[in-house]
Amino acid sequence: MGNRKKYIFDPHKDPFINGYKCGLRPRAILAVVKIRGSRYCIMKWKGTEDASFVKYTFARDKFPVIVIKFYEQLAIQLQRE
Repeated sequence: MGNRKKYIFDPHKDPFINGYKCGLRPRAILAVVKIRGSRYCIMKWKGTEDASFVKYTFARDKFPVIVIKFYEQLAIQLQRE
């Protein structure tokens, strides 16, 4: 997986602000990462170019279709490699 994307966040913005709680709707999950033992989704939001960290369990419960799409796309990418 040598072509992994790197996601750069604005250091002046809090990346843990949940866009859903700010009234935004999710567009896609960019990645799933583990931070201090907890899983987070890097979530892209509709109507903005910003991304933020969302607890995996929150994303799984609130946006199951988006979580499933992320893993389907990941499986397809892994099959191509």
